[in-house]
Amino acid sequence: MAYVHCHNCDWQQDDFWDVSFNPLRFLLNDEETLLDFKHLDDLGCEEGSADGFWTEGKTRREVVAHNCELAAQKIREMVFLTPEQAKGKPCPQCGEYALDID
Repeated sequence: MAYVHCHNCDWQQDDFWDVSFNPLRFLLNDEETLLDFKHLDDLGCEEGSADGFWTEGKTRREVVAHNCELAAQKIREMVFLTPEQAKGKPCPQCGEYALDID
């Protein structure tokens, strides 16, 4: 899926809201972990986090909770819900018309 970023400053948004691709869909990556109650508090979980959250010494429960917090943050900070909304708009951070969708 595409993301939008500004060529003039460091602003970026890595998700758009789409039925098949959105912050909630990433939580589904943790579905097996969430349903595996026997191992939810095991240490040394192999599941990683999109933001490089250090997982060594963390329980699976903590990694899943962190990923939920990331999804909530992305939803709150989402400026453009669709790529179409970003086209022809100024950057929300610097105001320049330098947005690009990759």
